[in-house]
Amino acid sequence: MGKDVRKNEKLNERRELKMMKKETMKNETNHAQNMIERYVHAVTKRVPRNSREDIEIELKGLIEDDLLQREGSSIEEVLLEYGNPMDLAEKYMGNKRHLIGPMLFETYLTILKIVIPAVLLGITVSLIVGYLATPDQTIWQFFGNLLGSWWGASFQAFAFVTIGFGLAEHFSKGKDLRDVWKPEMLPEIEKPMTTVKLAEPIAAIVLSSLFLVLVNTAPQLIAIFIIDGGFASVPIINLEMFASLLFFVNVSIVLGIVKELVTILIGRHTWQLSVVRTILSVVVLLITLYVLRHPGFLNQNINSELLAVGHATDFDWLNFLQQAIRFVIFFSILGFVVDTIATFVKVGRSGGIRIFECRK
Repeated sequence: MGKDVRKNEKLNERRELKMMKKETMKNETNHAQNMIERYVHAVTKRVPRNSREDIEIELKGLIEDDLLQREGSSIEEVLLEYGNPMDLAEKYMGNKRHLIGPMLFETYLTILKIVIPAVLLGITVSLIVGYLATPDQTIWQFFGNLLGSWWGASFQAFAFVTIGFGLAEHFSKGKDLRDVWKPEMLPEIEKPMTTVKLAEPIAAIVLSSLFLVLVNTAPQLIAIFIIDGGFASVPIINLEMFASLLFFVNVSIVLGIVKELVTILIGRHTWQLSVVRTILSVVVLLITLYVLRHPGFLNQNINSELLAVGHATDFDWLNFLQQAIRFVIFFSILGFVVDTIATFVKVGRSGGIRIFECRK
């Protein structure tokens, strides 16, 4: 009886050992496959899109073959011999140097294709309205101003976007980390829910670019337009005072664009992105409040100027605009709070727990 019990105990121990061994092998296989996928992804996202599929198939096969041939070696040891994914990606591209590499180039082109036409559209609309409001301007002067403004604005938009992406490409290379690269440093492959949707930041960049053009080329268009009995307009803002506030307005708009560019460049919801967006949003909000609350921001003579152009009314436009400014301030603060909360909520949902984790 005692022998049978001991025999059964040994059999159970053997079964448990086999199960543990199978489980260990399964975990090792899953781990190796996960590391291979992460490494291949880190390489292929840095090469041109039309080459990615072929490189992915080739590189994945090579790593799997090397792992099978080297029994007893871990996947980390195999990947360590392949080296930093950045270096391997450059070898696949023939060690070509880029101001803006393949990983960012498609996004760069997308931003250019949207920002430049948006800026040109804004300039065209502002100059057309200015032409209609200035009867003594000839059609040739209008087209001369239009072509000159198109050229200058296009060059500035191109330079601004290119410099921004060039700096992002330079600082994303991580040259100082290449000599100490380890497979453990491979980032996880982004889940769909963690990836930033480009529509929102691109729309914000377009609207900000249009507003930037407006305040710098035709702030007089921020006005009340009168079309009864002729075309006339009265500025809502104090143009002389606005000229002294323009620097702060430009800084606020540019920081807003930078915030959206950073969102696109990081590309996924991380704590780093949340912190950067929050800091920039705080600065933008403070500048906005300073400009809107400035005592000379609004045109204090708007009622009398409306009367002077033939728009007789008992409506107190100045009081209405002062109330509107209060609403704008309220919704600006509310928007900041909602955007900040939403940003951190997205990080929590995506499972991001590492502070200052950036897109590799």
